[in-house]
Amino acid sequence: MRRAATRLAQIAAFGRTGLKTPDKLKMAVVGYARGHTFGAPGLISQVGRTLFPVVMVRPSLFGGLVLHIDPSDLSHLVVVEEILIEQVYDLSLVPFTPDFVLDCGAHCGMFALLAASAFPQSRLVCFEPDPTNCEWVKKQISANSLQAEVLPLAVSTVDGDAQFQGGRGCGGALVEAPAQACDAISVRTLDLGSYMATVQPRRLLLKLDVEGAEEKLLPVIADVLPQDCVIFLETHHGEESWRRLSKLLRERGFAVSPTRQRDVYTDGVAIRTSSNKR
Repeated sequence: MRRAATRLAQIAAFGRTGLKTPDKLKMAVVGYARGHTFGAPGLISQVGRTLFPVVMVRPSLFGGLVLHIDPSDLSHLVVVEEILIEQVYDLSLVPFTPDFVLDCGAHCGMFALLAASAFPQSRLVCFEPDPTNCEWVKKQISANSLQAEVLPLAVSTVDGDAQFQGGRGCGGALVEAPAQACDAISVRTLDLGSYMATVQPRRLLLKLDVEGAEEKLLPVIADVLPQDCVIFLETHHGEESWRRLSKLLRERGFAVSPTRQRDVYTDGVAIRTSSNKR
């Protein structure tokens, strides 16, 4: 009985994130899939895959933009929960209108849509090295006729080539050597520090969810970030990783706060601004 009540509460919570009644019903389906992904074996999943190969829905947080979700892909369902239910990216915290939004580790483009809805005039650039995920990002951007750059690159500290273990939804990551992952693919990397020094954003919103690479990236890019900067980041190596990177950012004038902790993962936000006015 308790489990059934929990499942119903989950479905209702997802349903409430829809913009209008049809969207609420579709999100209720997504909520059901979050507890019983349509990618699982069994008759219910098979029926779900047949009826809902892709859900096209307008979440209220996206201000009318259309989101495409694959309810058979657990990573889509997890990120929907993060963004729409848990709201780990609370853009109301951004104390200025960014001229530049960088989505590093764009997955299937949900944060990109959230940012485009909140800051429609900002330049939006998405980096996503996983080929399947990158196609999803392009789908989201194209379906909403957004002006955005979608680049199939992994952000790094150097320009070049690297091995990437993809095919893991939102868990794809660069690997040190091919031997570490038999299914690794070759991807292009972008020196993020050099890129930002070239584009020179004045007011930057940066999302950094790069499956552990933030440990190397943040120390390199910290000194080229603009004065007006907000970073939503996730660390992947326990409390010590979060403490170390938080200290690095605080030493450079950021106010840093954790927003969610799960096992070895910590989500948080770092804010630095020269003015409290938008």
